[in-house]
Amino acid sequence: MRLGVSLNDERCFIAALPDTGMIHANLMLQDDQHGKRRRLKVFAHRFNEDETTTSLEWPIVETRVGDTLHLAIMPEGPGDSPEKQTSQPKRPAARMVESEALAARLLQLCSEFTNSLESLVSEVKTTEPPEQAEFLLDALESVFSSVEIQLRDPILLSHPSLGKPSG
Repeated sequence: MRLGVSLNDERCFIAALPDTGMIHANLMLQDDQHGKRRRLKVFAHRFNEDETTTSLEWPIVETRVGDTLHLAIMPEGPGDSPEKQTSQPKRPAARMVESEALAARLLQLCSEFTNSLESLVSEVKTTEPPEQAEFLLDALESVFSSVEIQLRDPILLSHPSLGKPSG
């Protein structure tokens, strides 16, 4: 899978995953007492055969009012090297829990947890200095991804009646 990114008709990069995983594109428009920021962050998670997960990040695309940002879902092929790449330990076994009732409860708790953290995002943006807010928002994004990769998706893979995994 590949995602092409261009800004004002100029190619920025092509994010590509040759195998199993997911690509995320996060557009942030922020106006607060700390100023205005408009940026696109593209990152991916590749699920490796040894059950580890590799996280990939491409350069942040800074934008401004009036810019045209184009995201293109592209056919298989090569992509540009990510700016950052890290590996995470093995993913949990797909059959994380046998009990569908317990699986449903875990999914509910995951949802409540991420919703609680999401409610803090606007507070972080308005109360923290920009550099600190960016650091904290990146950490929250990592937590959201971990909940999805390490808990939600494995549960949904083993209990499809409860919903579809994100990947």
